[in-house]
Amino acid sequence: MRRLTLFAALVTLAGCGSDDSNGGGNSSGLTGTSRYAVHSIVTSPDGQDGYVTILDSLAPRPNVGLSKAREFSGPSDIWVYEGSVYVSGGETPTVTKYTLTNDGQLVDPKVLNFSARGLTDAAFWNNTFISPTKAYMLNGLAQYIVWNPTTMAITGTVDLPKIENRNGLIPRPGSADRSVIVHNGRLYQPVAWYDEQYAHRTDDSQVAVFDVNTDTFVQMIDAPCPGLDVGTKDDSGHIYFSPWTGGAGTALVLHTAPTCVADVDTATLTASVAFKFADVAAGHEGSDFHYVGNGKFVFTAFDEKRVDLANAKEPFGIIGGLNWHVWNYDLQTKTATEMQSVAWNSGAAYWFKIDGVEHALIPGTGYTSSTVYQLGTPGTDAATRLFDVDGYNMRLFKVR
Repeated sequence: MRRLTLFAALVTLAGCGSDDSNGGGNSSGLTGTSRYAVHSIVTSPDGQDGYVTILDSLAPRPNVGLSKAREFSGPSDIWVYEGSVYVSGGETPTVTKYTLTNDGQLVDPKVLNFSARGLTDAAFWNNTFISPTKAYMLNGLAQYIVWNPTTMAITGTVDLPKIENRNGLIPRPGSADRSVIVHNGRLYQPVAWYDEQYAHRTDDSQVAVFDVNTDTFVQMIDAPCPGLDVGTKDDSGHIYFSPWTGGAGTALVLHTAPTCVADVDTATLTASVAFKFADVAAGHEGSDFHYVGNGKFVFTAFDEKRVDLANAKEPFGIIGGLNWHVWNYDLQTKTATEMQSVAWNSGAAYWFKIDGVEHALIPGTGYTSSTVYQLGTPGTDAATRLFDVDGYNMRLFKVR
């Protein structure tokens, strides 16, 4: 699981806070009818564990700690779909479907085990929900395992095309939770080539296209940007792919190709370079390009002036500190502006739309804590800090 081995495997837990009490209501302290799920992965000397905390609102508060969280052993993951909470096994290739009670309990577990299909990890960075009766669980670059989220049963497979190594570099799929896009009955899966350490990489990527109605492969799209691992879609149906944070480090230290955003035209199934991050972000490399509405995007940019780049021996050591800032990007003017309302951070941000509003999950120093922001009106520098979360916060959902 590269997102954690690159960023947090050597991190120890700095300390755990506690939730603010909501007061009143049932014994859990939850009030009203709305329920939100906050998930984070905490790294300690003993390993990694996942924690799920249920809130009744996203009102600002100092901290969402672990005192009221449910712990799942290993680097377990969660997803919320159609009102159910799905939890992946941190130590087994399983997905468990839960019902959330009004007092915040996860009950009525239904387990689907993928081990018989050769899968070793069923986390949601491998999975794409397509409909209430269909999801694709990626099994390396061999196939998608098709399963039914309603009945919790495996229903078939979709073979991926054979993708060869390139000059000793290995093809690897983008993480499904942040890179795969489903649009008009087709699934778009980026693939890029890396060495074993995800450092050296090819100058380009590809996008595999599948028909999710017939469960068949359509074609490969050549995408002229390296390390594509984040996907987003605008209102016109154009899909954009960008790299994850490691691309900044490899471009600056190993002098791989500069980070850029690929624009995929879903009508012609072709891709072009939308822009290079350095051309719009004051010379900085970037990642994590995400559409927030009204022709506006956000992304994160790495400020190389904040590190000792001249003495950097490898690409990933420099990117994990508080050297990243969030930027706005305007598609019409093709200009970017730095957001001062979001603090300097460690990159590797996640974006979730809740109640029609974009939220940013921003990791702090060493990925031992994160901060949730409400971004507000697209294109403005008016983010509101909501609360801190213990651990690396990658998931925020409204359950109901």
